[in-house]
Amino acid sequence: CKAMYRAHWIRPPNHCPNLVLTPQEKVEYPNHTTFAVTVEQNARNPHVRDNFDSLADYWTAWYQSYWDANIPRLVIRFEDMLFHADAVVQALSECTGSERVEPFQYYTQPAKVHGESSDFLTALAKTGTEKGRYSGMTVDDRAYAAKALNAELMQKFGYRH
Repeated sequence: CKAMYRAHWIRPPNHCPNLVLTPQEKVEYPNHTTFAVTVEQNARNPHVRDNFDSLADYWTAWYQSYWDANIPRLVIRFEDMLFHADAVVQALSECTGSERVEPFQYYTQPAKVHGESSDFLTALAKTGTEKGRYSGMTVDDRAYAAKALNAELMQKFGYRH
């Protein structure tokens, strides 16, 4: 929600991930029922875009394409690196047959330069508790997510809603 990257959508303050408009937002954005997302496919040709009904639909399409890919791939969840990084790195080392030269060390400062990144403790607080994960979401957002997110894909990646 903080950094746009190539995804663009209306971002009201204090409501993100915003999936369904609140009553106040319906007044501000009368032609919307959800917060549609437009994604530029690449920097070289920003006019090639994909459109999604919401962030939940974008998430499903993005991760479904990785799941369905017919190429070798490795998907590592952010929260696994956040909470179990040493074990993840060890498993990667064993899987790839590469020797770990140094032990894993957490980088605790903000890592990105766009000014919107979280430091290690902020990421722990946001990701490590249900309150943190759902902060910014309304009851309607959560109900929409439960319908819009592919339940089978959520299960495959170890998520629940």
